[in-house]
Amino acid sequence: MPVLLKIPGDKRVFAAGLYWRHEDRKPSRKDLLAGSRGKDFWVVQRRTQSRSLQSGFSRPLLGSDFLVGAPKKLPLERAYRGTVYSLAAAVADVIQEPWLGIFDLGNGLYWYIAVRDSYEILPDGDAVGDWEAVDALRRQHAAYGEPTTFKDGGLEQIAEILKRGPKIRPLVDVRKNPVLPVIVWGGITTTVVVGGMVAWHVHEVQVQKERLAAEERRLAIERAIEARRAASAVLPWAAQPLPSDFVRACTSALEKVSPSDLGWLLKSTLCEPANGRVVLQNTWEIGPSATALDAPDGVLADQGQEILSHESVGRVAPSRDGNVLPEALAERKIYGLSQALSLKVRLSAAQPNVPRPLPGAKSSPPKPPAHPWTHLAFSVSGDLSHWGSPRDWNIPGLRFLSLTFSPSKTGDIQIKALGNLYVLRANAAREPVPETRILPKPGIPAHFSVRK
Repeated sequence: MPVLLKIPGDKRVFAAGLYWRHEDRKPSRKDLLAGSRGKDFWVVQRRTQSRSLQSGFSRPLLGSDFLVGAPKKLPLERAYRGTVYSLAAAVADVIQEPWLGIFDLGNGLYWYIAVRDSYEILPDGDAVGDWEAVDALRRQHAAYGEPTTFKDGGLEQIAEILKRGPKIRPLVDVRKNPVLPVIVWGGITTTVVVGGMVAWHVHEVQVQKERLAAEERRLAIERAIEARRAASAVLPWAAQPLPSDFVRACTSALEKVSPSDLGWLLKSTLCEPANGRVVLQNTWEIGPSATALDAPDGVLADQGQEILSHESVGRVAPSRDGNVLPEALAERKIYGLSQALSLKVRLSAAQPNVPRPLPGAKSSPPKPPAHPWTHLAFSVSGDLSHWGSPRDWNIPGLRFLSLTFSPSKTGDIQIKALGNLYVLRANAAREPVPETRILPKPGIPAHFSVRK
């Protein structure tokens, strides 16, 4: 969705939402026409500070494509005739690569930019859309590894980056321009005749050197991307099971646990995921006629008054879902769900692991976050009958670490869940808050004895 816009404090008109491709050599007009796919005739070329070459393509933009700062009396259904610059080309070189940014353009639209090694814009790393669209791109690009820097904000933040940007060339209509301004090789051999074959040979050698250098840069970029993929850790929540799958696995295993065994009464059951399996720890409490001589398998605890038993009861697959929400929206969802189900919830920010400085050492400035995401520790507790459907808990980024089932003094079965809520950092994105939909509450059978 390419758009036109003006940034406060900058007189230029920018286009955002171009498609980008890497060039091994400076393309001819024929190459650019082929790359336009019969519609994207507005073209710009950029040479990155790492000397990589890229071409950006867009369809001819109309007056109606102006999103911000449209001039007065602008023909809406005609191609815009003013000078237009690529917004991505203007900012890509400013910030240390690899980096990405999500910027609020207003009216529910965001601009997404993703810059890889050698300051090249990813082919689909210059996009305008609603939050769902740009977040889908962000998750797709997560396969390339975590960016070094994450930027967000609005038009004001874009303006600040533009102040440090390089001089760039405008977009041109490749149908009307036989040679783009950035292309300098096209006319050399046809206009330079002095020197004859010697000049031609020198030119060919230079072109071949450029081609080999471009090929080496391309291979270096590909190797760097592959190395980054291999080295980057899997997103922790993508390697953990979905809440609904974990809850179903726990309750299914719980159904097979007897409320009493050889006179020992089931006090609580702790359910945890471990290496793709579901592990139960049952705590048995001694009954009126029970003894340690005749007891369930397990380890004695609490001066022989309890027995702890462990068993692996099934498998649960990793979610492989890297979706997360902005911190404020994620908090709103889990608070809203817990309130709707009459459960108690507590959230607490993760404590950074900051080493203490040695005595007498100078304190160093805090390092920026390594990732655009973080996690909040949470606990949820209440009656099992209020727990709702397992699917209710599939909030993006929410993962359970344990579920504990135990009978209360009133006879109701209590459940306590511990886990992490992975979120985009508070300054990482903005999103309108949709309504939280609560699904019907099916009953979950409980298998505990209630002691009078």
